[in-house]
Amino acid sequence: MNSTTLVLISLGVFYEAYQRLVAPREVVPQILVLVGSLAVIVNLTTALLIRRRGETDLNVRAAFLHLMGDVASTAAAVVAGIFIYYTGANWLDSIASVFIGLLILYNAWGILRESVNILLEFTPATWI
Repeated sequence: MNSTTLVLISLGVFYEAYQRLVAPREVVPQILVLVGSLAVIVNLTTALLIRRRGETDLNVRAAFLHLMGDVASTAAAVVAGIFIYYTGANWLDSIASVFIGLLILYNAWGILRESVNILLEFTPATWI
């Protein structure tokens, strides 16, 4: 269920990125950088708090991976905001969105693969 939801979310992100490429909208880079920076701090702090429990619990590991994906996504948005501020290239917002969608798909695949392995009673992976 989790990975299916993530796939649907990524499709929504891809759709919005396409819409912004076709009909560009004004991006306020200062707000993008400020909110994105706060999100990086909050998501990274939360991910580090649950990291240790994720070694033994698939659901917590999925939450950890989701939070780290959010860190990468919001960091990409911050970088896009900085470039938009200096260049005025609003299309970078769409490129950052595509990166975020791909990251969501990658995480969804990992969660799905591990869930199927558990359901089919594969030997659990060892963490080195």
